Amino acid sequence: MAESDVEHPHHQSMDDVLLSAIWSRLEEAEHLATRADAVNNTARIATLADEARILARALELIRPTEPAL
Repeated sequence: MAESDVEHPHHQSMDDVLLSAIWSRLEEAEHLATRADAVNNTARIATLADEARILARALELIRPTEPAL
């Protein structure tokens, strides 16, 4: 276990933080999209989708790449 994990037992990895942020945006977008007034929420749904896409790209960039075979 890393020293920072010992000092901060509630420390989350950056992967966990990004995954949580992505998930929360997708859940909110789903909630807005399933409401009766979904048409009124299209701009917010699009914004949440954009944020989730950006966070997913950030997650790709911080994860180690696998060596080519």
